[in-house]
Amino acid sequence: EKYIMKKMAALALAMIMGLSVSGCGAKEVKPVPETTSGGETATAADQKTEEGTKTASDEKVELSVMHFFVEGDGRYELGKETFRKFKEAHPNISIAEEAIAHDLYVTKVQTLGVTNDLPDVFLMKGAWTEDFVNAGTIQPLNDILDKDPEWRDNFSEGALANHIYDGKIYSLPFTVDLNALMYYNEKMFTDNNIKVPETYGEFLTMCKQFNDVGIIPMALGNKDQWLVPTASLSCWVALKGGPDYMNQLCFQDAKYTEAPYVDTLRVLKELVDAKAFNSDFNSIDNYQMYAVAGNGEAASFIAGSWGVQTYLDTADPEVAASTKIMVLPAFEDGKGERGIVAGGSGWGWQINPKLEGAKRDAAIELVKALTDKNFAKDAVELASIVPAVTDYTYDESKVTPLFAQVLDIAKDATLTPVFDQVLSTELSDIQNKTTQDVMAGGMTPEDAAAKVQEVKDRLAGK
Repeated sequence: EKYIMKKMAALALAMIMGLSVSGCGAKEVKPVPETTSGGETATAADQKTEEGTKTASDEKVELSVMHFFVEGDGRYELGKETFRKFKEAHPNISIAEEAIAHDLYVTKVQTLGVTNDLPDVFLMKGAWTEDFVNAGTIQPLNDILDKDPEWRDNFSEGALANHIYDGKIYSLPFTVDLNALMYYNEKMFTDNNIKVPETYGEFLTMCKQFNDVGIIPMALGNKDQWLVPTASLSCWVALKGGPDYMNQLCFQDAKYTEAPYVDTLRVLKELVDAKAFNSDFNSIDNYQMYAVAGNGEAASFIAGSWGVQTYLDTADPEVAASTKIMVLPAFEDGKGERGIVAGGSGWGWQINPKLEGAKRDAAIELVKALTDKNFAKDAVELASIVPAVTDYTYDESKVTPLFAQVLDIAKDATLTPVFDQVLSTELSDIQNKTTQDVMAGGMTPEDAAAKVQEVKDRLAGK
């Protein structure tokens, strides 16, 4: 019973294995006429509500909204612009925003989900769905979607995969992320005559060569424990054991104590011993990691496509201009080919099921504005993120060169699951902690794998 949602998500993910990310790489780029360049969301005000005649502009309401688009985050300007347009198009709807930094947000929303004190509109992880459903704090959104088939059908199957539980959609994604990408300073590699690695062996050689000239090979900020499992471990396990093993590990009966997972933990410890990272990698967060790379102290770092805009906003302009993005190096003895990228949609918008009448209608309009094709246009142009919808246009002249590389990678990427997008909260938490412990030298890979498997077995009722 515990893994029904995960297995259903696996079926949806299977549809996109070996395919490009819908809505980005394969999309024809169409310049947007000036008349629509603002991406107005005013059309949302014309959508009919449940009664079929009354519009969302008939009654004054106030919505409470919680998200993590804080200043300093690459999605800040996107959120700011989206809410500005929405308020302009819906003068009757006032919005009380609470923006909380990502890692604090995770803790707060989970707490509110248990106490049934959630705001009117909020972001949640698809992986939390089972816990929230069991707590009775969320309800499916299918009825809302079915009243607007054009909006419903624009979401890509891959984007929705992690937001489905028991055949129903419980949150609406705004992006599809490529979670495992290597950002590297091309000039540093060229100036020091170091080869950009395509294999793990070359990766180790790169680390030694940069250390020899006093440059940190890779910046890392894993203070909050999630970054390595999300951006490195998820992809390297798939590269080590192959996509089938990764799917079976996440959704079926493959064991964490088997060789591919244990060997990948050994790789992470080997990289620590090879001085691949800044020495304080377990004491700084991902934002500080961007600064280490962005000021020229490190030659590279691993993060998702979600990091593009934040990195560009904080990096030295010369360093940013020299930065390139590629897929992770593959293992010489691995079963997964280079081009595998851990990816999917982790976060989605939910509407508090307590809402009724005009307030519920207003919340629906807001979520449309935060996920529709107009939002998708702004997402690409303002935040360098891959939208969750398939039908949208954007001005290619407004796409940053770095994000253009992400879109190119997406054309040929083979997507595999991201651990913290598909695992239960408890299983993800123990994985995050044990991975950090292995890298800190406080636990062996074998013991770490056994602890994660113990939790998987218990949750499965074994």
